[in-house]
Amino acid sequence: APPRAGSNAQAAAARWRGPIRAFDATEAARAALVVDAVFGAGRARELDPRVADVLQNVRAPIVAVDVPSGLCGATGAVRG
Repeated sequence: APPRAGSNAQAAAARWRGPIRAFDATEAARAALVVDAVFGAGRARELDPRVADVLQNVRAPIVAVDVPSGLCGATGAVRG
C-alpha cells in the first residue's frame, strides 16, 4: 500500500528512483536479501496474517531496519 499522505514514508518514497515490487510471497521468493521495514518500531497490534505469511516464507536472509515485524519492540514478545 502507498504510504500515508504527509508521512515520512511518503517523503522517502517520493525520492526513490528504483523499482517498486509487490509485497507478496512470489516477489519475496525472488529476492537475494529482504529488508524488513514494513512497520515502525511503535507497532502495538497483531501482525496482519498476509504480512506474516510473506515474511515466514522468505528463503533469503532478512535484515530488519529496527525491530523484526511481528515482535514487540518493548518486550521482544511475538505479536502475530
